[in-house]
Amino acid sequence: MTKQDQPPASESEPRDKEPRLHKYFKAMVKQEASDLHFKAGAPPHIRLNTRLLPTREGPVGEEELEEMAYEILNEKERVIFEKQGSIDVAEELEGSDRFRINIYRQRGHVSMAIRRVSRGIPTFEELNLPPQIRKIAEYGVGLVLVAGISGSGKSTTLAAMLEHINQTRACHILTIEDPIEYLYVDKKAMVD
Repeated sequence: MTKQDQPPASESEPRDKEPRLHKYFKAMVKQEASDLHFKAGAPPHIRLNTRLLPTREGPVGEEELEEMAYEILNEKERVIFEKQGSIDVAEELEGSDRFRINIYRQRGHVSMAIRRVSRGIPTFEELNLPPQIRKIAEYGVGLVLVAGISGSGKSTTLAAMLEHINQTRACHILTIEDPIEYLYVDKKAMVD
């Protein structure tokens, strides 16, 4: 198993049953929602086409929300969360999308912000990116900064750029991510 094929740390411990969050993940995939937000005492909210909408679920209690968070954390991650008050992890639905999860405490209560990351890495054309982005990805040296508001497509744009490099250039690509979002399969490049 190569490094990029290894499951995220939160998936490395065996589980007795499927985490309750996976029910919400499946609904996100079905509805093509980009984000899911949990706050103790409020119904979960999903983001559909940039609009944040409450789900039909009733409010999620503080204890239930904390239990759902702890179901996806391994022992090491639990310790980090307890010490720092927040942690970023990733989960994957088998054969489906990945989810970047920020678990944090606000006003002493557990909250979660979850972003769905599609399994497929989109192309420049699928993202309707201008030709200049492809040209930037073809530079051999330099620094590229991608900036924008949350949900504006920064990670997806970078993924398309890295995949273009992966497909066209024999080189070593090193990404520094926490948690890892897109999983790359080595093509012309070697991706770590």
